[in-house]
Amino acid sequence: MRMRNLLSIGLATLVMACLTHTAGASELNITAKYTGYESGVGQFQNTTPSSGVCSMNPSLCSNGYFSLQFPWPGNQGWDLVANKKVVVPDTDPRQGIYFGFDASDHSVQVINSKTGESHSVSLSIDGIAWGGNNITSTARKDGDGPEGQLPFPKGSNCNPHPVHWFPQWDQWFGMYTAVTHQPTVCYVLFGKTNPNDADAHIRNVSMHYSLTMHKPWTWASGTYTGSYVYKVGPGGDLDFGDNIDYSTYGDVRINLTLTVSPNMYVRFNAGPDGVVNANLQPPSGWLNWQGKMPPYLSTDVPFDFGASGPVKIHLANCDHPVGDTCGIVDLNGSGSPLGVDALLTDNRLTDDSGKQAIHSRLSTQERVFKPNTEAGGTGIYPAHLLLKTQDGVTQQMQRGHHYGGHMTIVFDSNVN
Repeated sequence: MRMRNLLSIGLATLVMACLTHTAGASELNITAKYTGYESGVGQFQNTTPSSGVCSMNPSLCSNGYFSLQFPWPGNQGWDLVANKKVVVPDTDPRQGIYFGFDASDHSVQVINSKTGESHSVSLSIDGIAWGGNNITSTARKDGDGPEGQLPFPKGSNCNPHPVHWFPQWDQWFGMYTAVTHQPTVCYVLFGKTNPNDADAHIRNVSMHYSLTMHKPWTWASGTYTGSYVYKVGPGGDLDFGDNIDYSTYGDVRINLTLTVSPNMYVRFNAGPDGVVNANLQPPSGWLNWQGKMPPYLSTDVPFDFGASGPVKIHLANCDHPVGDTCGIVDLNGSGSPLGVDALLTDNRLTDDSGKQAIHSRLSTQERVFKPNTEAGGTGIYPAHLLLKTQDGVTQQMQRGHHYGGHMTIVFDSNVN
């Protein structure tokens, strides 16, 4: 998969005429990795061993889907987690088999254990799996176990997965997932009671998560740790509805240990909106050019860059295209666009001609740059982008006028 970074640069110049831990929470440790190639840009891959429903019944979990069992006492195998009183007739969703779970993206701060660098990740608990027995409903089919056939769940934002009977466990097993990352409710109403047992029994409650990072090209390699307290109870991150004893459940502190080894790193000193403001100046500044026009205007934009493999770089989204580059225009509204070249210097890269990347000209056509491993090219090092007006441009400028424009520089690690 690709990592793709878009850098927006505002070009401007003035031609001058003269011049915490929660008490009582259980803990669930999650490990995940990000390399930039797997799962998608910014998407962590789970490396925590699967447990709970998916490990007990792999047929419920296809295409690499996994579950992690909540660490409550008794929440495994044949043991009992909680009882839920069966109420019939049942018209309130909270009185049935009810799972309300917040699948929204929750921001979690993680810190590089070596450098102290801090980032945020988005954690979503987007699936709840469970087991249980003495769960009855109005729909019934022969051969579906002694307790009947459960229908598809109802609710909001709930994927309609069926609930299956597994006689080897003497339990039903269900996997309820969110359609999108937002609050979700899945429920099945009770249809009848068991005269020998007034309660439904809930076991093996597990969860599935997704974890994404923001601007992965700005993350340095390393191990990052952080935590999120997952609230359990009415109105919490996980809500089992009414008529259930919550004393056997409790909040869960989710501890994240994330290994990051991205295939590309790009960091500019950009503003809050991600735009780098570049002010083009003449050699040695305007005071040395009073009364005359300089031969060119330029500015140096430093940044940090690293790549473990080839990277495609090109210009895009020019406000004012000039041939295969971007340009600036007189903000007073007169004249044609004037070309500005973007020249990349990184002596640990080689360009597509096989030469060291020294003032390698970028254009709207993709160029492939490769790290020079002999020069230590796979680390993160300073690089430079020189923005310089093309030959003859300053002779077309008028004194006292402002010129400006935007260009976007695309760094793309998806190189076949």
